[in-house]
Formats: sequence, structure tokens, C-alpha cells
Amino acid sequence: MAKKRKSHFNKMDPSKLNRKVGNRTTRLSATDPKKIVFSFKYFIDSQPKNNEQSYVSWEDEKRLALLLKGLEILNNLSLTEAIQQGLIKEYKKFPPVKSTKFKCPSNFTDRKWYVIKKIFGGVTTVAGLIIDNIFYIVFFDKDHEFWLSPKKHT
Repeated sequence: MAKKRKSHFNKMDPSKLNRKVGNRTTRLSATDPKKIVFSFKYFIDSQPKNNEQSYVSWEDEKRLALLLKGLEILNNLSLTEAIQQGLIKEYKKFPPVKSTKFKCPSNFTDRKWYVIKKIFGGVTTVAGLIIDNIFYIVFFDKDHEFWLSPKKHT
């Protein structure tokens, strides 16, 4: 009859492990800028009023795939690089009521807002917030109504 082997892990006290903290290597060095990552945690699909934009409506209009491809491109850039390349525009605040068809969520009234533009071939934009290196997409904006401006060259 074979004797059962006892695992040394069963007797091990976890507090005695000698793991070095911060010893994992990453592909980014300490001098590399943080790349942009995306979250839909605060996404609102019920705006603008009478022109609501959701995942489903963007999929039906063939915009969702463009968005995902654009986000994939932006994932390789830092915020500074994306702004310098004109792919993201920074606004110091939410647009004034007369200059937008969107309503600012009450918990984000005193924050900078950002718009991803041009990356989708002018077809569409998204608006949101950036906290650390996370771009929180809040609104889809297929008709460029986040910050209304007079039309040029028409």
C-alpha cells in the first residue's frame, strides 16, 4: 500500500513567506509615461435627450467596431501623446448649457472633460473624464453635440 505524501504547503505559515514586494518586472520602465486605458464605469446611454446613444444603437449604425478599433490605437499612447497628435481634446470644464445637448452628471461638474475625436475618421466622437491614466467614457456623441460650435466653411 502506498503511503500518502504530506504536502509541505499544508503546514506552511503564510506569514513566513519571503516574497519580495515590488519585485515583478513590467514592460514599462519607471520613465515611460502611463498608457491610456478605458472604462465604461460611468457610461450614460440616455443622452442627449431625443437622440439617446447606446451600445446597441452604435452597433446597428456600424459605429461600435470603429470605436473599439480607435480605443485599441489609443491604448498605445499616453494622454500627452494623444493630445499632441490631436486625437484627444481637453476641455477645462463641461460645456455651458447653451453650448451642449448633454447634461453634466452632478458628480462630475468640477472636472476637466475630454473628447476623443478624429481617430474615427470624423464619423463619431466620445466624451468623458480622465482620472490618472483611465479614460472614463461617459457619452457617445455621433452628431458632435457635446460642445456645439458654429459650422465652418459651409
